[in-house]
Amino acid sequence: MVRGPKLHPWVWAWGTFLMAWGLGGCGVHRPTASKLPVGPAAPARSTPVPSPAQDDILREAQRRFQEARQAVQDERYDQAKLAFDEAAVLLLQVPPDSPLYAQAQALLEEIMRMTVELEQGLQAQGIALSESYEPAIIDQVKDIHVFVSKEEVDVVQTWLGQTAVQFDLPLRLDATAVQAVTEMIKAFQTVRRSEFERGLQRMPLLLEFYRQQFAQAGLPQDLAYLALIESGFNPFARSRAGAKGVWQFILGTARRYGLQVNWWLDERSDIVRSGEAAIAYLKDLYAMFGDWWLALAAYNVGEGRIAWAIERAGVQDFWVIRRMGLIPAETRNYVPAFIAALVIAKHPERFGFEVPSAPPLTWEEVPARGGVRLATVAQAAGIPYEPLRFLNASLRREYIPVGVSHVLRVPKDVGTRLVQVLERIPRTTVEDVLIYRVRHRDTLHRVARRFGVSVKQLAEWNGLSPTEAHLRPGQVLRIPRGPDKPDLRGRPLASRTSTTTYRVRPGDTLYRIAQRLGVSVEVLRRMNPGVSPHRLSVGQVLRVPVPSATLGASGAVVHQVRPGETLFRIARLYGVPLERLLEYNGLSSDAPIRPGDVLRIPPKEGYDANSGT
Repeated sequence: MVRGPKLHPWVWAWGTFLMAWGLGGCGVHRPTASKLPVGPAAPARSTPVPSPAQDDILREAQRRFQEARQAVQDERYDQAKLAFDEAAVLLLQVPPDSPLYAQAQALLEEIMRMTVELEQGLQAQGIALSESYEPAIIDQVKDIHVFVSKEEVDVVQTWLGQTAVQFDLPLRLDATAVQAVTEMIKAFQTVRRSEFERGLQRMPLLLEFYRQQFAQAGLPQDLAYLALIESGFNPFARSRAGAKGVWQFILGTARRYGLQVNWWLDERSDIVRSGEAAIAYLKDLYAMFGDWWLALAAYNVGEGRIAWAIERAGVQDFWVIRRMGLIPAETRNYVPAFIAALVIAKHPERFGFEVPSAPPLTWEEVPARGGVRLATVAQAAGIPYEPLRFLNASLRREYIPVGVSHVLRVPKDVGTRLVQVLERIPRTTVEDVLIYRVRHRDTLHRVARRFGVSVKQLAEWNGLSPTEAHLRPGQVLRIPRGPDKPDLRGRPLASRTSTTTYRVRPGDTLYRIAQRLGVSVEVLRRMNPGVSPHRLSVGQVLRVPVPSATLGASGAVVHQVRPGETLFRIARLYGVPLERLLEYNGLSSDAPIRPGDVLRIPPKEGYDANSGT
């Protein structure tokens, strides 16, 4: 297992955890996972002003973030995880051209880090969240103690000698090594049988693919069997130390070897990319130590610890270091466990296991635009969901990422059909999804009616039966949004957004128009699908929404004051100096304004937006 820093014993005083923002811990051998980057600081002057809707989104996300923190303190961990996820989905609605983007990204990164640490801490205590995962097999070999007889050791010794030509790793072992391997073989036959059997049955899905990867890299193909004790060939496996995927990378090492880990993707679970990273890491370790057993031990515990053990022992031999007790118990068992798994997997029937019969996975890759749920793809293409999910295990949200080019892996011979299907599937991006928490007495029909969607649509989007769904308070529903779909308060956007036309002026860009009207560029693009945002012409007419403002006959913007607004905030909303707004409306700086008051917004042509004069 590619390990990371060990966690300190779990601290139940979550108030301290939330103040310190981490579980701490240090490892002597591994690179510390780098801090997630925070979005770039917003420029001081020529930054576009946020729309009221973006303010609402950020406030709502902050509120749910605080809910999550409180839930952690109250030890309501499932609710905390849920609130973190809801806050994150809201933050993803803040567009990159918003002045709130950096703040939203910083909070999003903080949420991601806290979620990972929450999961790791609970795993250390054996507390399971609603998200399911299968423990990594490597976690099961740390404290194995089984008795083996001399006769059993002799059988393994004889068998290794007779079949040595079948291995491309050096299995010339001394008596002590054979003893350790025999103990692990017996452990897999008895106390760890169920976990090992699951991995053995899953092995044919990916074994030959990985053997080919290792062969192409010029490495022993039998190293592919390492995945059997790391994860049981399970891309969804996670260890107690937070390592993930078939090859069990922790975050720091994953990033060192080029694996992406972000909100959408975790390439530690990518069956192809993680294999490439494992090969690169094993190559580096072998170049460092010149011995496969030491390289494998370093893969488990880190190269720093093995280098230290070699220096203390004065000899570059894994079995000597093992006998001297210079490495942790898990690593002492790790290499014997790998050899035992390799021996059993070559001839499982000789050791009382069924021969795996699953056919190897074959797949092809197709380009896929973002904004589609993986389950929707499977349903539209008429293919089973589970193989598609297995092939695309790196999709953390089971959602094709929005705003990036992505390659989807699909079962062999369905690629052409799937490309055609993908073109027909309506895009529902994260920006179009409203997160709704079910209240007391809510029903599917009542929620659907409130948000102006059909019961069938609502049920399909949430994987529910339209006729048998029983909602429970606190349950989260995802509701598609669009120009005629509801806002965060359950009001259709059309009911709060008047639509008018706007005639393009000299110097106008879609961005400047959006800024002037207090809406996002994306909204304007949706309302004008045939208009190129880069080729506006003077006099061209655009359809525009005006949430709280209207355009007068002269083209001037008038704003109707909403509850909670101030003169300063309105000036900032439209990107005009406060003094100019006051002068244009004949007001003093201390003039009171009330909801419903109408203000005229001065045109920008009369001042330099960059200097504020």
